[in-house]
Amino acid sequence: MSDIHQIKERMEFTGYICTQYAHFDYLISNIIWHVLEVEKGIGVIITGSMEIRPKIEMAIELLDYKELFPEIRKKLQSIKNSASSSNGFISRRNVIVHGIFSSKEGDPKVMVESHRKKSMRGRQELKLSYYHETHRDIIKANKDLMDLMVPLGINVH
Repeated sequence: MSDIHQIKERMEFTGYICTQYAHFDYLISNIIWHVLEVEKGIGVIITGSMEIRPKIEMAIELLDYKELFPEIRKKLQSIKNSASSSNGFISRRNVIVHGIFSSKEGDPKVMVESHRKKSMRGRQELKLSYYHETHRDIIKANKDLMDLMVPLGINVH
């Protein structure tokens, strides 16, 4: 059977994106826990139910308040500004994970509709490159953060 919609690759990349995004979320949480000087169990209580955007904002505010790790603060601000935009990896990940997908038999286009954000509510074509770019950008954010966190003794695993 032909896979003109590239379902297998889309599913694989959705899994890769979810895995990398979970690690991104974990890195942000670890920054917060480190700054607050709390053990993981208490940290999970503090950050476990938070969405990613408020979590990033909390990390930035704590770093400002404690006047710690200006390079991490700068990177988090950059991530917040770019990743949260309508074309940023957080928004793109949300479309991939929460979108409603449809396609027509014989038509290679895959359409997606998202209801999470007003600006993303229209139906749009979702190309495979969208998955690749989202995955790449999350991996880059993770690497950039880990490169700053490891030398400071902030947990990344």
